[in-house]
Amino acid sequence: MKCILKTVDPTTVVVYTQGERRTLSIAAPGPDLISHTCSSGMKCLVVLVTGHPLIEQYLRTIDALAVAWLSGTEGQGVADVLFGDHPFNGKLPRTWLKSAA
Repeated sequence: MKCILKTVDPTTVVVYTQGERRTLSIAAPGPDLISHTCSSGMKCLVVLVTGHPLIEQYLRTIDALAVAWLSGTEGQGVADVLFGDHPFNGKLPRTWLKSAA
């Protein structure tokens, strides 16, 4: 977590939650943060660092979604890919659902 915070701009909001998952959605305050930020008119990239699929009902409100699937502990690799310092070469080995219904 420290490396991620050192890598991003100090004005960037980083939301971190830990614990057992009881739903397939992002824990609070993630959904509200996404809704408020991405509806403000600026380009919006949401980066999820996760080890399991999530249902993303916010996909229509964001411009881009990047998933750092089990990205390790250093955290700088995600920033390296996003800023073009390292090429993207991953594949998502899971299927993500649009809803639980």
